[in-house]
Amino acid sequence: MTTKKIKNKKMGERKNKSPKATKAAIRSPKKISKSKDKSKTKTKAKNKTIGLFESKGRYIAISALLLVAIVVLVFVAFGLIKKRVEPIFPSPSLTGIPIDTPTGALKTKRDIVAINEEITRSLLELGFSELSLEDADEELRVSGGVHFKEIIESYTLKDGDDKKEIVKFLDEGLISFGDDVTIDETELSDGGLRLIFYLQNHPVRRLTFSPPASNVPNDLKIVKPPVERRLPRLVIIMDDMGTNKKYLRELLALKYPVTISVMPHQPYSKYVAKRAHKKGAEVMLHLPMEPIGYPNNNPGAGALFTFMEDEVFKNSLISAIDSVPNIVGVNNHMGSLLTQDEAKMKLMLTELKKRGLFFVDSRTTAKTKAYGLAVRMGVPTVERSVFLDNENDVKKIKERIRELIKKAKENGGAVGICHPKWETIEALKLMEPTLTSGKVKVVTVGELLKQK
Repeated sequence: MTTKKIKNKKMGERKNKSPKATKAAIRSPKKISKSKDKSKTKTKAKNKTIGLFESKGRYIAISALLLVAIVVLVFVAFGLIKKRVEPIFPSPSLTGIPIDTPTGALKTKRDIVAINEEITRSLLELGFSELSLEDADEELRVSGGVHFKEIIESYTLKDGDDKKEIVKFLDEGLISFGDDVTIDETELSDGGLRLIFYLQNHPVRRLTFSPPASNVPNDLKIVKPPVERRLPRLVIIMDDMGTNKKYLRELLALKYPVTISVMPHQPYSKYVAKRAHKKGAEVMLHLPMEPIGYPNNNPGAGALFTFMEDEVFKNSLISAIDSVPNIVGVNNHMGSLLTQDEAKMKLMLTELKKRGLFFVDSRTTAKTKAYGLAVRMGVPTVERSVFLDNENDVKKIKERIRELIKKAKENGGAVGICHPKWETIEALKLMEPTLTSGKVKVVTVGELLKQK
Protein backbone atom coordinates (compact mmCIF):
# COMPACT_ATOMS: atom_id res chain seq x y z
CA MET A 1 0.00 0.00 0.00
CA THR A 2 2.64 2.34 0.93
CA THR A 3 4.66 1.37 -2.04
CA LYS A 4 1.73 1.89 -4.34
CA LYS A 5 0.97 5.32 -2.91
CA ILE A 6 4.52 6.38 -3.44
CA LYS A 7 4.37 5.21 -7.00
CA ASN A 8 1.05 6.93 -7.51
CA LYS A 9 2.48 10.12 -5.98
CA LYS A 10 5.42 10.05 -8.37
CA MET A 11 3.07 9.48 -11.23
CA GLY A 12 1.02 12.43 -10.07
CA GLU A 13 4.10 14.64 -10.03
CA ARG A 14 4.88 13.57 -13.57
CA LYS A 15 1.29 14.38 -14.58
CA ASN A 16 1.50 17.74 -12.88
CA LYS A 17 4.74 18.55 -14.77
CA SER A 18 3.38 17.82 -18.24
CA PRO A 19 1.11 20.93 -18.46
CA LYS A 20 4.18 23.10 -17.67
CA ALA A 21 6.06 21.41 -20.46
CA THR A 22 3.11 22.11 -22.73
CA LYS A 23 3.14 25.76 -21.69
CA ALA A 24 6.85 25.91 -22.40
CA ALA A 25 6.15 24.35 -25.74
CA ILE A 26 3.47 26.95 -26.41
CA ARG A 27 5.81 29.83 -25.38
CA SER A 28 8.75 28.73 -27.59
CA PRO A 29 7.21 30.02 -30.86
CA LYS A 30 7.08 33.56 -29.28
CA LYS A 31 10.75 33.39 -28.43
CA ILE A 32 11.49 32.40 -32.01
CA SER A 33 9.32 35.27 -33.25
CA LYS A 34 11.20 37.79 -31.03
CA SER A 35 14.57 36.59 -32.28
CA LYS A 36 13.31 37.03 -35.84
CA ASP A 37 12.18 40.56 -35.01
CA LYS A 38 15.58 41.40 -33.56
CA SER A 39 17.26 40.03 -36.67
CA LYS A 40 15.00 42.18 -38.88
CA THR A 41 15.79 45.26 -36.76
CA LYS A 42 19.52 44.66 -37.10
CA THR A 43 19.14 44.23 -40.88
CA LYS A 44 17.17 47.49 -41.13
CA ALA A 45 19.79 49.36 -39.06
CA LYS A 46 22.53 47.94 -41.25
CA ASN A 47 20.67 48.95 -44.39
CA LYS A 48 20.09 52.43 -42.93
CA THR A 49 23.81 52.80 -42.15
CA ILE A 50 24.74 51.70 -45.65
CA GLY A 51 22.26 54.21 -47.06
CA LEU A 52 23.69 56.94 -44.87
CA PHE A 53 27.21 56.21 -46.09
CA GLU A 54 26.00 56.16 -49.67
CA SER A 55 24.27 59.55 -49.25
CA LYS A 56 27.44 61.04 -47.65
CA GLY A 57 29.53 59.67 -50.51
CA ARG A 58 27.20 61.31 -53.01
CA TYR A 59 27.48 64.63 -51.05
CA ILE A 60 31.30 64.47 -51.06
CA ALA A 61 31.37 63.64 -54.76
CA ILE A 62 29.02 66.55 -55.58
CA SER A 63 31.12 68.93 -53.42
CA ALA A 64 34.32 67.83 -55.15
CA LEU A 65 32.72 68.41 -58.57
CA LEU A 66 31.56 71.88 -57.49
CA LEU A 67 35.06 72.73 -56.25
CA VAL A 68 36.64 71.60 -59.52
CA ALA A 69 34.06 73.67 -61.44
CA ILE A 70 34.90 76.78 -59.36
CA VAL A 71 38.64 76.32 -59.93
CA VAL A 72 38.06 75.94 -63.68
CA LEU A 73 35.89 79.08 -63.73
CA VAL A 74 38.59 81.05 -61.88
CA PHE A 75 41.26 79.98 -64.39
CA VAL A 76 38.98 80.81 -67.32
CA ALA A 77 38.19 84.22 -65.84
CA PHE A 78 41.90 84.93 -65.24
CA GLY A 79 42.67 83.95 -68.82
CA LEU A 80 39.99 86.30 -70.15
CA ILE A 81 41.24 89.17 -67.98
CA LYS A 82 44.84 88.54 -69.04
CA LYS A 83 43.76 88.51 -72.67
CA ARG A 84 41.66 91.67 -72.29
CA VAL A 85 44.29 93.64 -70.36
CA GLU A 86 47.47 93.15 -72.37
CA PRO A 87 50.53 93.33 -70.11
CA ILE A 88 52.88 96.28 -70.63
CA PHE A 89 55.87 93.96 -70.56
CA PRO A 90 55.32 90.73 -72.52
CA SER A 91 57.48 87.85 -71.40
CA PRO A 92 58.32 86.41 -74.84
CA SER A 93 60.98 87.99 -77.01
CA LEU A 94 60.22 89.61 -80.37
CA THR A 95 61.32 86.41 -82.06
CA GLY A 96 58.77 84.43 -80.05
CA ILE A 97 61.45 82.65 -78.04
CA PRO A 98 60.74 82.90 -74.31
CA ILE A 99 63.43 84.50 -72.21
CA ASP A 100 64.04 84.02 -68.50
CA THR A 101 63.46 87.41 -66.86
CA PRO A 102 66.08 88.11 -64.19
CA THR A 103 65.29 89.80 -60.91
CA GLY A 104 67.02 92.98 -62.11
CA ALA A 105 64.76 93.11 -65.16
CA LEU A 106 61.66 92.79 -62.97
CA LYS A 107 62.85 95.73 -60.87
CA THR A 108 63.51 97.73 -64.04
CA LYS A 109 59.99 97.02 -65.26
CA ARG A 110 58.50 98.16 -61.94
CA ASP A 111 60.61 101.31 -62.08
CA ILE A 112 59.43 102.05 -65.64
CA VAL A 113 55.80 101.82 -64.52
CA ALA A 114 56.49 104.08 -61.52
CA ILE A 115 58.34 106.63 -63.70
CA ASN A 116 55.46 106.79 -66.19
CA GLU A 117 52.97 107.28 -63.36
CA GLU A 118 55.08 110.13 -61.97
CA ILE A 119 55.39 111.79 -65.40
CA THR A 120 51.62 111.55 -65.92
CA ARG A 121 51.01 113.10 -62.50
CA SER A 122 53.40 115.97 -63.28
CA LEU A 123 51.79 116.56 -66.69
CA LEU A 124 48.36 116.81 -65.09
CA GLU A 125 49.67 119.29 -62.53
CA LEU A 126 51.13 121.35 -65.39
CA GLY A 127 47.71 121.39 -67.04
CA PHE A 128 48.43 118.89 -69.85
CA SER A 129 45.42 116.59 -69.95
CA GLU A 130 43.67 114.64 -72.71
CA LEU A 131 42.30 117.95 -74.02
CA SER A 132 45.80 119.07 -75.05
CA LEU A 133 46.90 115.59 -76.17
CA GLU A 134 47.35 115.62 -79.95
CA ASP A 135 48.61 112.10 -80.46
CA ALA A 136 49.51 109.02 -78.40
CA ASP A 137 51.25 105.80 -79.33
CA GLU A 138 53.35 102.99 -77.89
CA GLU A 139 56.40 101.20 -79.26
CA LEU A 140 57.61 97.82 -78.05
CA ARG A 141 61.22 97.99 -76.91
CA VAL A 142 63.74 95.31 -75.97
CA SER A 143 66.81 96.60 -74.16
CA GLY A 144 69.22 94.60 -72.02
CA GLY A 145 66.82 91.64 -71.84
CA VAL A 146 63.99 93.90 -70.63
CA HIS A 147 60.75 94.03 -72.65
CA PHE A 148 58.73 97.22 -72.24
CA LYS A 149 56.65 99.77 -74.14
CA GLU A 150 57.85 103.31 -74.72
CA ILE A 151 54.95 105.74 -74.44
CA ILE A 152 54.97 108.42 -77.15
CA GLU A 153 52.78 111.51 -76.73
CA SER A 154 52.38 114.89 -78.40
CA TYR A 155 50.97 117.95 -76.62
CA THR A 156 50.25 121.52 -77.61
CA LEU A 157 51.83 124.28 -75.56
CA LYS A 158 49.60 127.06 -74.27
CA ASP A 159 50.38 130.75 -74.60
CA GLY A 160 52.72 131.73 -71.81
CA ASP A 161 54.07 128.22 -71.20
CA ASP A 162 57.74 128.29 -70.25
CA LYS A 163 59.51 125.28 -71.74
CA LYS A 164 62.39 125.46 -69.27
CA GLU A 165 59.98 125.50 -66.34
CA ILE A 166 58.16 122.48 -67.79
CA VAL A 167 61.41 120.54 -68.03
CA LYS A 168 62.43 121.59 -64.53
CA PHE A 169 59.06 120.55 -63.05
CA LEU A 170 59.14 117.14 -64.78
CA ASP A 171 62.75 116.62 -63.69
CA GLU A 172 61.98 117.48 -60.05
CA GLY A 173 59.11 115.00 -60.06
CA LEU A 174 61.58 112.21 -60.82
CA ILE A 175 64.18 113.18 -58.22
CA SER A 176 63.35 110.13 -56.08
CA PHE A 177 64.77 107.87 -58.83
CA GLY A 178 68.20 109.47 -58.43
CA ASP A 179 70.75 109.53 -61.22
CA ASP A 180 69.26 106.48 -62.96
CA VAL A 181 66.72 108.72 -64.74
CA THR A 182 67.87 111.21 -67.38
CA ILE A 183 66.01 113.55 -69.73
CA ASP A 184 67.24 114.13 -73.27
CA GLU A 185 66.05 117.62 -74.25
CA THR A 186 65.84 118.80 -77.90
CA GLU A 187 64.67 122.19 -79.15
CA LEU A 188 62.68 121.78 -82.38
CA SER A 189 62.96 124.08 -85.39
CA ASP A 190 59.30 125.13 -85.14
CA GLY A 191 59.80 126.37 -81.59
CA GLY A 192 58.59 123.16 -80.00
CA LEU A 193 60.33 120.83 -77.58
CA ARG A 194 61.03 117.09 -77.47
CA LEU A 195 61.83 115.26 -74.25
CA ILE A 196 62.94 111.63 -74.01
CA PHE A 197 63.02 110.10 -70.53
CA TYR A 198 65.59 107.36 -69.97
CA LEU A 199 65.84 104.84 -67.14
CA GLN A 200 69.51 103.98 -67.45
CA ASN A 201 69.63 103.12 -71.19
CA HIS A 202 65.91 102.38 -71.59
CA PRO A 203 63.80 105.05 -73.38
CA VAL A 204 60.71 105.08 -71.17
CA ARG A 205 58.66 107.98 -72.54
CA ARG A 206 58.83 110.48 -75.39
CA LEU A 207 56.99 113.81 -75.11
CA THR A 208 56.73 116.33 -77.94
CA PHE A 209 55.41 119.81 -77.16
CA SER A 210 54.24 121.78 -80.21
CA PRO A 211 54.16 125.61 -80.13
CA PRO A 212 50.79 127.30 -79.50
CA ALA A 213 48.49 127.53 -82.52
CA SER A 214 48.36 131.32 -82.10
CA ASN A 215 52.10 131.57 -82.90
CA VAL A 216 52.39 132.77 -86.47
CA PRO A 217 55.60 131.87 -88.34
CA ASN A 218 57.72 134.97 -88.67
CA ASP A 219 60.15 133.73 -91.32
CA LEU A 220 59.46 136.82 -93.44
CA LYS A 221 59.93 139.32 -90.63
CA ILE A 222 63.14 141.33 -90.60
CA VAL A 223 64.57 141.17 -87.13
CA LYS A 224 67.70 143.09 -86.24
CA PRO A 225 70.08 140.89 -84.26
CA PRO A 226 70.61 142.20 -80.75
CA VAL A 227 73.96 143.81 -80.08
CA GLU A 228 75.73 141.55 -77.60
CA ARG A 229 77.21 143.48 -74.73
CA ARG A 230 80.52 141.90 -73.73
CA LEU A 231 80.07 140.76 -70.15
CA PRO A 232 82.80 139.61 -67.79
CA ARG A 233 83.08 135.85 -68.22
CA LEU A 234 83.92 133.30 -65.60
CA VAL A 235 84.32 129.54 -65.49
CA ILE A 236 83.46 127.22 -62.60
CA ILE A 237 85.20 123.82 -62.70
CA MET A 238 84.05 121.01 -60.40
CA ASP A 239 87.08 118.78 -59.74
CA ASP A 240 87.33 115.24 -58.30
CA MET A 241 84.21 113.85 -60.02
CA GLY A 242 83.84 110.12 -60.79
CA THR A 243 84.51 108.45 -57.45
CA ASN A 244 80.72 108.41 -56.92
CA LYS A 245 77.53 109.93 -58.35
CA LYS A 246 77.00 112.31 -55.44
CA TYR A 247 75.94 115.89 -56.29
CA LEU A 248 76.00 115.30 -60.06
CA ARG A 249 72.26 115.80 -60.37
CA GLU A 250 72.35 119.06 -58.40
CA LEU A 251 75.24 120.39 -60.48
CA LEU A 252 73.53 119.63 -63.77
CA ALA A 253 70.31 121.25 -62.51
CA LEU A 254 71.96 124.66 -61.94
CA LYS A 255 70.86 127.49 -64.25
CA TYR A 256 74.43 128.17 -65.31
CA PRO A 257 77.08 125.82 -66.75
CA VAL A 258 79.57 124.00 -64.52
CA THR A 259 82.50 122.18 -66.15
CA ILE A 260 82.75 118.61 -64.84
CA SER A 261 86.34 117.42 -64.35
CA VAL A 262 86.43 113.63 -63.96
CA MET A 263 89.12 111.49 -62.31
CA PRO A 264 90.39 108.53 -64.42
CA HIS A 265 89.96 104.84 -63.55
CA GLN A 266 87.28 105.48 -60.89
CA PRO A 267 84.09 103.43 -60.34
CA TYR A 268 81.84 106.10 -61.87
CA SER A 269 84.25 107.88 -64.24
CA LYS A 270 82.46 106.76 -67.41
CA TYR A 271 78.97 107.16 -65.94
CA VAL A 272 79.57 110.74 -64.74
CA ALA A 273 81.26 111.76 -68.00
CA LYS A 274 78.50 110.31 -70.20
CA ARG A 275 75.69 111.71 -68.07
CA ALA A 276 77.24 115.18 -67.91
CA HIS A 277 77.89 115.19 -71.66
CA LYS A 278 74.33 114.06 -72.36
CA LYS A 279 72.98 116.96 -70.30
CA GLY A 280 75.14 119.39 -72.28
CA ALA A 281 77.86 119.98 -69.70
CA GLU A 282 81.53 120.39 -70.62
CA VAL A 283 83.63 117.39 -69.55
CA MET A 284 87.35 117.38 -68.71
CA LEU A 285 89.89 114.84 -67.50
CA HIS A 286 91.10 115.61 -63.97
CA LEU A 287 94.56 114.10 -64.44
CA PRO A 288 96.42 112.99 -61.27
CA MET A 289 100.04 114.18 -61.11
CA GLU A 290 102.87 113.75 -58.64
CA PRO A 291 102.70 116.21 -55.73
CA ILE A 292 105.43 117.39 -53.38
CA GLY A 293 105.49 114.94 -50.47
CA TYR A 294 104.64 111.78 -52.43
CA PRO A 295 103.93 109.02 -51.29
CA ASN A 296 102.42 110.62 -48.17
CA ASN A 297 100.31 112.65 -50.60
CA ASN A 298 98.97 110.05 -53.04
CA PRO A 299 97.40 111.46 -56.23
CA GLY A 300 95.52 108.21 -56.97
CA ALA A 301 95.00 105.86 -59.91
CA GLY A 302 96.44 106.79 -63.30
CA ALA A 303 98.87 109.37 -61.89
CA LEU A 304 101.90 110.66 -63.78
CA PHE A 305 105.28 110.80 -61.99
CA THR A 306 108.61 112.52 -62.59
CA PHE A 307 110.49 109.21 -62.19
CA MET A 308 108.61 107.46 -64.99
CA GLU A 309 110.37 106.48 -68.20
CA ASP A 310 109.03 108.51 -71.13
CA GLU A 311 107.30 105.51 -72.72
CA VAL A 312 105.65 104.50 -69.45
CA PHE A 313 104.69 108.14 -68.82
CA LYS A 314 103.05 108.42 -72.25
CA ASN A 315 101.20 105.09 -71.94
CA SER A 316 99.87 106.04 -68.53
CA LEU A 317 98.68 109.39 -69.94
CA ILE A 318 96.91 107.74 -72.90
CA SER A 319 95.26 105.19 -70.59
CA ALA A 320 93.92 107.98 -68.36
CA ILE A 321 92.60 109.95 -71.35
CA ASP A 322 90.87 106.88 -72.79
CA SER A 323 89.24 106.01 -69.46
CA VAL A 324 87.03 109.12 -69.47
CA PRO A 325 84.75 109.59 -72.52
CA ASN A 326 83.67 112.89 -74.11
CA ILE A 327 86.50 115.03 -72.72
CA VAL A 328 87.51 118.30 -74.42
CA GLY A 329 90.38 119.21 -72.12
CA VAL A 330 92.55 118.32 -69.14
CA ASN A 331 93.45 119.90 -65.81
CA ASN A 332 95.83 118.63 -63.16
CA HIS A 333 94.91 116.93 -59.89
CA MET A 334 97.66 117.76 -57.35
CA GLY A 335 100.87 117.92 -59.44
CA SER A 336 102.80 120.49 -57.38
CA LEU A 337 106.03 118.61 -58.27
CA LEU A 338 105.29 117.35 -61.81
CA THR A 339 104.13 120.75 -63.13
CA GLN A 340 107.62 122.08 -62.32
CA ASP A 341 109.21 119.43 -64.56
CA GLU A 342 109.30 121.07 -67.99
CA ALA A 343 110.40 117.91 -69.86
CA LYS A 344 107.49 115.85 -68.50
CA MET A 345 105.05 118.70 -69.10
CA LYS A 346 106.22 118.93 -72.69
CA LEU A 347 105.53 115.19 -73.17
CA MET A 348 102.03 115.61 -71.79
CA LEU A 349 101.17 118.80 -73.73
CA THR A 350 102.41 117.24 -76.98
CA GLU A 351 99.88 114.42 -76.59
CA LEU A 352 97.08 116.89 -75.71
CA LYS A 353 97.85 119.04 -78.76
CA LYS A 354 97.80 115.96 -80.99
CA ARG A 355 94.33 115.09 -79.68
CA GLY A 356 92.98 118.66 -79.88
CA LEU A 357 92.54 118.97 -76.10
CA PHE A 358 93.02 122.20 -74.11
CA PHE A 359 94.83 122.40 -70.77
CA VAL A 360 93.83 124.17 -67.56
CA ASP A 361 96.69 124.75 -65.14
CA SER A 362 95.18 124.28 -61.68
CA ARG A 363 98.21 126.12 -60.23
CA THR A 364 98.75 123.85 -57.22
CA THR A 365 102.15 125.56 -56.89
CA ALA A 366 103.39 129.05 -57.67
CA LYS A 367 106.40 127.44 -59.41
CA THR A 368 104.33 125.72 -62.09
CA LYS A 369 105.72 125.82 -65.65
CA ALA A 370 102.69 124.22 -67.28
CA TYR A 371 100.76 127.36 -68.33
CA GLY A 372 103.74 129.20 -69.85
CA LEU A 373 104.91 126.10 -71.69
CA ALA A 374 101.42 125.46 -73.09
CA VAL A 375 101.26 129.03 -74.41
CA ARG A 376 104.64 128.62 -76.14
CA MET A 377 103.63 125.26 -77.63
CA GLY A 378 100.35 126.62 -78.98
CA VAL A 379 98.16 124.44 -76.77
CA PRO A 380 94.89 126.26 -75.87
CA THR A 381 95.26 127.01 -72.15
CA VAL A 382 93.98 129.02 -69.18
CA GLU A 383 94.98 128.99 -65.54
CA ARG A 384 93.06 128.87 -62.31
CA SER A 385 92.23 132.24 -60.72
CA VAL A 386 90.56 131.25 -57.44
CA PHE A 387 90.12 128.09 -55.37
CA LEU A 388 86.54 128.51 -54.20
CA ASP A 389 86.26 126.05 -51.31
CA ASN A 390 89.51 125.81 -49.39
CA GLU A 391 87.31 126.35 -46.33
CA ASN A 392 84.24 124.16 -45.73
CA ASP A 393 81.99 127.07 -44.92
CA VAL A 394 79.07 128.20 -47.11
CA LYS A 395 79.55 131.88 -46.25
CA LYS A 396 83.29 131.76 -47.05
CA ILE A 397 82.67 129.94 -50.34
CA LYS A 398 80.14 132.62 -51.36
CA GLU A 399 82.78 135.26 -50.64
CA ARG A 400 85.25 133.43 -52.86
CA ILE A 401 82.67 133.31 -55.68
CA ARG A 402 82.28 137.10 -55.34
CA GLU A 403 86.07 137.38 -55.55
CA LEU A 404 85.94 135.31 -58.77
CA ILE A 405 83.33 137.72 -60.21
CA LYS A 406 85.55 140.69 -59.30
CA LYS A 407 88.57 139.11 -61.06
CA ALA A 408 86.41 138.42 -64.12
CA LYS A 409 85.39 142.07 -64.24
CA GLU A 410 89.01 143.22 -63.85
CA ASN A 411 90.52 140.83 -66.41
CA GLY A 412 87.58 140.04 -68.70
CA GLY A 413 87.63 136.40 -67.58
CA ALA A 414 88.46 134.19 -64.59
CA VAL A 415 88.53 130.51 -63.66
CA GLY A 416 87.31 129.11 -60.32
CA ILE A 417 87.92 125.55 -59.17
CA CYS A 418 85.88 123.78 -56.49
CA HIS A 419 85.11 120.29 -55.20
CA PRO A 420 82.01 118.10 -54.66
CA LYS A 421 81.13 118.93 -51.05
CA TRP A 422 77.77 119.82 -49.52
CA GLU A 423 78.93 123.32 -48.54
CA THR A 424 80.12 124.02 -52.09
CA ILE A 425 76.90 122.79 -53.71
CA GLU A 426 74.85 124.89 -51.29
CA ALA A 427 76.92 128.01 -52.01
CA LEU A 428 76.61 127.48 -55.78
CA LYS A 429 72.82 127.22 -55.41
CA LEU A 430 72.62 130.34 -53.24
CA MET A 431 74.73 132.35 -55.69
CA GLU A 432 72.54 131.35 -58.63
CA PRO A 433 70.60 134.68 -58.73
CA THR A 434 73.87 136.65 -58.79
CA LEU A 435 75.49 134.45 -61.42
CA THR A 436 72.43 134.64 -63.71
CA SER A 437 71.65 138.34 -63.13
CA GLY A 438 73.08 139.46 -66.47
CA LYS A 439 75.99 141.37 -64.92
CA VAL A 440 78.39 138.47 -65.49
CA LYS A 441 78.26 135.41 -67.68
CA VAL A 442 79.21 131.91 -66.56
CA VAL A 443 80.72 130.02 -69.51
CA THR A 444 82.63 126.83 -70.25
CA VAL A 445 86.40 126.69 -70.63
CA GLY A 446 85.95 126.25 -74.38
CA GLU A 447 83.88 129.44 -74.60
CA LEU A 448 86.41 131.38 -72.54
CA LEU A 449 89.24 130.24 -74.83
CA LYS A 450 87.32 131.46 -77.89
CA GLN A 451 87.19 134.91 -76.33
CA LYS A 452 90.98 134.90 -76.04
